[in-house]
Amino acid sequence: LYAYEIPPEVAAADVSFENAKNHCSVLGGSVRKPKRGSHHKVKFKNAARPWVLDPNNDPLPERFLKQLVAMTGRPLDVIKYVLLYGKFPTLRPKMPCSVS
Repeated sequence: LYAYEIPPEVAAADVSFENAKNHCSVLGGSVRKPKRGSHHKVKFKNAARPWVLDPNNDPLPERFLKQLVAMTGRPLDVIKYVLLYGKFPTLRPKMPCSVS
């Protein structure tokens, strides 16, 4: 078994519009600039609909980030880490619990 190594401060960190726009490709999203208005559409391969990214929502509300869980199949803490740092967190082997 493996687990991502995510610093505890990531849970409370704010994700900015720019971070999300610049790093959502790491999660498999492709950003389409708006033809008019401010809504950027982010398309994920297996998602039924695009994710809307708007510079008027900065930092991004947690409820918007939670939409990415179903779209990417990744846990929220991993999504936030990727959007903040532009890479996946380190994956480490979990130490098995020994029962005596």
